[in-house]
Amino acid sequence: MKIIRHRTLLILSAFLILSLFSVATSVLAQSGPVFSINATTATFNNQTVGTSSGATSLFIKNTGGSDLVLSSITLAGANPSDFTFELQPLQVRLARIARGAVASSAFNLPYTLHAGASAALLVAFSPTASGARSATLNIAHNASGSPQVITLSGTTISAGINVSPTAIDFGSILVGNTSTVNQVTVTNNGSGTLVISNVGLSGANNSDFNVTMSAPAQTGRRPSRLMNVAVPPASSATLNVAFSPTASGARSASLNITDNAGGSPQAVTLTGNATVSPLSLSDVTLGANLEKLVTVSINPPPASELPVTITSSDPSKVLLSTDTTGTTAGSVSITPSIHAGADSIFPGFYVQALGSTGTATLTVTATGYPTITANVTIGKSGFVLVGPDGTGSDFSTIAGTPDSALTVAVKNLDNSNNPYDTNPAARISGGLTVNVPVNSATPAAGTVVNSPAQFTGASSNGSSITFHPIAQGTTLLSLGTPSLAGFTVPAMGTSLTATVQPPIIQINPATIGANLEVTGTARLSTPAPTGGVVVTITSSDPNSVLLSTDTTSLGSESIMLTVPEGTGATSGFPPFVIQGLTSSGIVQLTATATGYQNGTANVALTPSAFLINGGKGIGNDFTTTPAPLSADTPLTITPYRLDPQFNPAVSGTVRGGIFVAVPVASANTNVGTLNSPSAVFVGGDSTNSDMGFHPVANGTTALTVQQPDGSSTPTSGGTLNAVVNAPALSLNFSQNKIGRNLQVTGFGALNAPAPTGGIQVTVSSNNAQVLVSSSPTTAGSSSITLTVPAGQGKDGALFPAFYVQSTTATGNATITIKDNSNTFAQATANVSMTPGGFILASPNGIGDDFATLHGGNPATVTVLAYQLNASTFAPEAAESVRGGLSPNVTVSLGNANAGTITPTPLPFPGGSNSANVLFTPGANPATSTVNAVAPSGFTTPSADATINVNVN
Repeated sequence: MKIIRHRTLLILSAFLILSLFSVATSVLAQSGPVFSINATTATFNNQTVGTSSGATSLFIKNTGGSDLVLSSITLAGANPSDFTFELQPLQVRLARIARGAVASSAFNLPYTLHAGASAALLVAFSPTASGARSATLNIAHNASGSPQVITLSGTTISAGINVSPTAIDFGSILVGNTSTVNQVTVTNNGSGTLVISNVGLSGANNSDFNVTMSAPAQTGRRPSRLMNVAVPPASSATLNVAFSPTASGARSASLNITDNAGGSPQAVTLTGNATVSPLSLSDVTLGANLEKLVTVSINPPPASELPVTITSSDPSKVLLSTDTTGTTAGSVSITPSIHAGADSIFPGFYVQALGSTGTATLTVTATGYPTITANVTIGKSGFVLVGPDGTGSDFSTIAGTPDSALTVAVKNLDNSNNPYDTNPAARISGGLTVNVPVNSATPAAGTVVNSPAQFTGASSNGSSITFHPIAQGTTLLSLGTPSLAGFTVPAMGTSLTATVQPPIIQINPATIGANLEVTGTARLSTPAPTGGVVVTITSSDPNSVLLSTDTTSLGSESIMLTVPEGTGATSGFPPFVIQGLTSSGIVQLTATATGYQNGTANVALTPSAFLINGGKGIGNDFTTTPAPLSADTPLTITPYRLDPQFNPAVSGTVRGGIFVAVPVASANTNVGTLNSPSAVFVGGDSTNSDMGFHPVANGTTALTVQQPDGSSTPTSGGTLNAVVNAPALSLNFSQNKIGRNLQVTGFGALNAPAPTGGIQVTVSSNNAQVLVSSSPTTAGSSSITLTVPAGQGKDGALFPAFYVQSTTATGNATITIKDNSNTFAQATANVSMTPGGFILASPNGIGDDFATLHGGNPATVTVLAYQLNASTFAPEAAESVRGGLSPNVTVSLGNANAGTITPTPLPFPGGSNSANVLFTPGANPATSTVNAVAPSGFTTPSADATINVNVN
């Protein structure tokens, strides 16, 4: 539907015409329907293309004697779409006719007019193109002369439009800022009214631009400031456009003007470059009377010292300080500097809030840089009381014990006055001093020492205060009013309750195996008073746990201990013994004394067992040889507390007042016997080593503890194997590969000590190119003889070392070690031969390059003898040059200008595995290789024989 304004005069005209029409036609009334209309043409002149005219009213009346039915109303002709119509009942639509509301519609057809009734047919002209426009309005009805044809015609005028400028470049604007307004003038250069139906923004960054309009005065209704704006001929409307970038970089959009002129919509190209200032300062939030360290950052860093001026907009609320401690009062403006190459003011500056909430602005200026600002929001702050268990948390202490520390802390508060933590912690502004009292409501129970807590600039916590407990009772500890205004009372954390309890006896819990005992411990919370204090300790179940004052006596249900005057708190409480009688359950011990709270502790009871050790650890097998070569092996039997799964847990002590015989059996007495049938324990014993295993013949026998009554069978440690072996030698080497002209160390061992007089053993090689020597510096031979002293040699103890030397880079050899007395069986071991060579280690490590300064101090380079891989010649293991051989190793430089090497060649005596040379750097910078040249009989390694040196 199109809305068209119409004059009030239309109503008066309609009444007049209808009245005359009614009089004239009443005379002519007939018995059938008669269609009458007041005009058969409607002409519209000078209507602007794209707008709608006012309504022309045609009045239809039934002058006949029966119903007139209008069946259809249609538009036809050359330009039917340029005209609109609407049929309205005249008697109820006069106001609508006056408004000129017209729509091409047939919603009310067919429409019946009773005899003498009338209706209004509203017609409007809405040209879509210029020039003469015409159409016919055809009204079909049930009277004679149907259809009635109404001739419609109209002449047009056109609106024109000129938009200037058609492109706007806003240049560079900081992100978050708004540019100055640029104007776009829209001029109507036509003869008809220019209607701007919509103004909008589109494009990649349309939200970064905004537009408003200044238009000619409008009549009638205007739906929107930027819609349906009428611009008369030769008049203009102004669009105000601004750039407010939200992100950096090139930004663009299109300003689109939709109108009734040709070429609609019109487009204005909008561009701008959004930049971020090299300087940045974040907004600051802090509490009243507090300070915060902040900084101004810059990117990229300045090439030279850059002074920066920072100013507070309201010195009654915010001051600034460059004091790096934050302890002094600030000023309204500061001028710190950003150092050359730095990315911020270091370490920053302090923003100091004074005692009121609100906001202020910080302005940052620096020569050659855009000015930036940051907002300071001052919230609320207050003090909380922190006890031993936390902020505002109640705690307990004991009369006579040391004072409990209290802390008064300053905090930021949220909108509900709840304190919250920040990192770093809130702190008082520099230059301020605040005293915060801490009060005790019941001084008889305890007092506050050193109140008030004092805060100075930069303090997060006040000066030290403590709570001094005096007597049993409770007292409320609370904060008083701070000496400085501006603080808010927090919603929580400003008070706590201290409970003072009488002194207590603290007794420690214990865990005990069946028929074992442990030493009990206890302490007093405060030292024993004058004359000492008598403490009684009682077992709740004497059938399971007894107490004793010594380790050897049978315990009783309770004991009395005297704690000397002034002792018992940190030391001096008499020890006592807790004895377990059963293997499960929990028994409570209670300690009582006059003037003290009772102390209690639980004793947990577990199984126990006796475990066996043959010298190799609990339950571990051991080996020996038959007597008389080997003496009896001592056996140690130890009582152990077991865990609930019967695993050995902790060694223990047999409880006082009992006697325990612990039998041990040998499963095969032909292999070995025990020199005692059992190990005997009395109260207080924790081990027995009187029993021994006597080896009889080669073989293995199990030695098992037969657990006595009250003991349990453990999962391990209650049995072990004694292995009796024939006397024998064993043999091994430091390396099973030997580099050519290198040597490794050989180690022999006996499985039993050498007999009286000792033994002589022969070490021999089956390969003529592999030699053995008793000295690392002496050339070897095919065999050598070594003497093992009496009582020595077992497991290698004091067995003479020897050396295996290779003179070849390939092959294998078998080394044999034989007892010349044939008491011990001989042993053999194989070695293989590989190439040998020399590698280098710089001050940085093996094979690593190094650097030094020209003209500087000499650097040590180490030459190492190494066994090499037989295929790749890669270094595998460090070895010594074989005894009797002293090769010379040449260490050379690839660039003689780099420096000198001394000595070279390097003597490398037999038995040595390393030797050093000194590299003395030259007078000028240079680079060079350092090379180890393999002497005759050695191979150049595939790695680490050459390193690089940089002389700087």
